[in-house]
Amino acid sequence: MGEGFWLIAANGEWGATPYLNDQLKNASWIIAADGGARELAKRGFHANVIIGDFDSLSIDDKKFHQNAQIIEVKSQEETDLVKALNYCHLNGAKEVVIIGVDGGRTDHVLGVFATLFEAPPDLPVSLIHKDGVSYLIPPISSKPFQCGEHVSVFAIGGEVIGLCIRGFEYEVEDRVLSFSTRGIHNICTSESAQITFDNEKSQGRLLIYRKN
Repeated sequence: MGEGFWLIAANGEWGATPYLNDQLKNASWIIAADGGARELAKRGFHANVIIGDFDSLSIDDKKFHQNAQIIEVKSQEETDLVKALNYCHLNGAKEVVIIGVDGGRTDHVLGVFATLFEAPPDLPVSLIHKDGVSYLIPPISSKPFQCGEHVSVFAIGGEVIGLCIRGFEYEVEDRVLSFSTRGIHNICTSESAQITFDNEKSQGRLLIYRKN
């Protein structure tokens, strides 16, 4: 299965960016969440695994992905995306990237972000959007920022305590952040920029969005 990142292909809007194709080419394992198999087929990429309740999977999709492992999970307790994420976690994935998460019904869009919150805390998961990427960060963000980059942060699931944002136009030190618009649209001004918080005291988790 490889040591690189695993990719989940969801059934939303994908967009057409070079970055998206790079993710597909570089993934060490590709999991299609039900209808995500169709989007993969449109672009000529084969899934290693297809998982879901298969309410969106056609016969043609199965034919294209004839070598994929088919895992049918009928449970309505979880979305197909959560089923795919659980598969990744149980089978040893070290990092997961999810594409096809934009567009569609509003409740589905909200469900995508809820999926991040349901992910195991020790499993890095990134959502690839048409205009950027979002993920939950650990207490100290390990991914470097670039000068001029647009970044937004949100507290999810409760308050984030001890938030520090350094090396941005709007800096904060030891703040409490609740679910609000206070963290929207900051701009990085330093290559050593850093975002940290107190994980032990925080009830919530910190969601970060980085614009392309």
